[in-house]
Amino acid sequence: MFVEANKAGNGVAIDAARQRWRADAESIAAALGRINPAWSAPSFRELLDVYLQLTDREVTLRARGNYPGDIANFGELHETAVSIAEVVSQDILKQFPVRSSPGGR
Repeated sequence: MFVEANKAGNGVAIDAARQRWRADAESIAAALGRINPAWSAPSFRELLDVYLQLTDREVTLRARGNYPGDIANFGELHETAVSIAEVVSQDILKQFPVRSSPGGR
């Protein structure tokens, strides 16, 4: 819906989509915080905000035909996605630490 609204230049629909994105990000951060005590919901929420801003920019640039800008934005978007994956995996490892077995195996 966001892409179509952006292509059409429908500001009301764009804002509505952005609000849904933000609400979804808040729900995801809160849900992960409830299931993993090692989780930092505020830190994750910040990463999701950056990711959503970059995704928003990507869609806008592409809808306007600014492909060089879109390509330049992609690197930052990719780095943020990798950071999100690292945070998720590190917090899962904190929740389920590797336990040493007798004998050091």
